Amino acid sequence: MEAITVHYKLSEKEYLDAARLVFFPKPTEWKLRAAVGCVLFPLAFFLLSLAAGFELVPALGVACALLPLLIYLYFFHFAVVARRCYKGDRKFREGMTVTLTDEHITVQSKLVESKQSWKLYTDVLEGETCYALIYGKDIRMAAMLPKRAFRSKQQHMAFRELIGAQFAKTLPVHQVGELEGTEREYQPASLEPPDWR
Repeated sequence: MEAITVHYKLSEKEYLDAARLVFFPKPTEWKLRAAVGCVLFPLAFFLLSLAAGFELVPALGVACALLPLLIYLYFFHFAVVARRCYKGDRKFREGMTVTLTDEHITVQSKLVESKQSWKLYTDVLEGETCYALIYGKDIRMAAMLPKRAFRSKQQHMAFRELIGAQFAKTLPVHQVGELEGTEREYQPASLEPPDWR
């Protein structure tokens, strides 16, 4: 297969999308975990408070006060910390050129020059704005590739075929969305992310 070369600068939205994919590949999983945590943690605290001899009303009040704290901690972890990671990593401020072949992935930028075998990666996940190539077992990490980096529908489809061959996995066709139903050549609006400063 012919090499696929894309150039991009990852946006914050794409980074956050990929981070959510890595930690919660199924969209309903994080909602279920958050709901269960918001019920079980205050309930456990309430029962422990009663067992420790607290009055019923103060124990219930403190347990209810835990709920907003849990929601804040969840938001802090998945929004604030992830944004800090994006802003603190210099490689995201530079444009990257990624070349994908049947044997390896090559990444080049002002700060990074690397070549990895496909054997490093264990899975690929597709999000709304990007793909996450997963590596690592106990601590999952990912290389992120935004969809807007593909210069044409043919290049995007060639990437999907390459992924299918590497992971013996077919990505759902419905997630290609705008690429599937168009007659004209797909052209991204911009290869650069918007400047949010």
